[in-house]
Amino acid sequence: MKTVARAIILNEKHEVLLGKRVRNNGEGQWALVGGKPDEGEAPEQAVVREVMEEIGVVFHPVFFKDMVTHLSVEDGEWQVFVFYGSVTGTPVLKPDEVSDLRYFGRDEIRTMKLAFGHNGIIEDFFSRVSL
Repeated sequence: MKTVARAIILNEKHEVLLGKRVRNNGEGQWALVGGKPDEGEAPEQAVVREVMEEIGVVFHPVFFKDMVTHLSVEDGEWQVFVFYGSVTGTPVLKPDEVSDLRYFGRDEIRTMKLAFGHNGIIEDFFSRVSL
């Protein structure tokens, strides 16, 4: 089973930061920031590293949940670790990682088709976490 760690990054208005993917699965779609752990790296370490690599800020993660999902028949099962929190610094667009960065409100996200079923993760987050 493959592993990935994702970050629900919130601003002061409780909007979620999404990046538009530039490569691999989900190219051209909005998605939560994050990625795969390096060998021997814990999901929490991976999400902090990936956020720094992708948008240049320090992420302060709080564990939300982990789940198993299927992206496609070819990809098989993935264990997805989801963290939420704030960042130190201002997100910076890194065009080799994401082509656009933007905060979106919950209502707007409900109308979007995000990569990898991230809509469901975000909706679950807002229904279960008190902000």
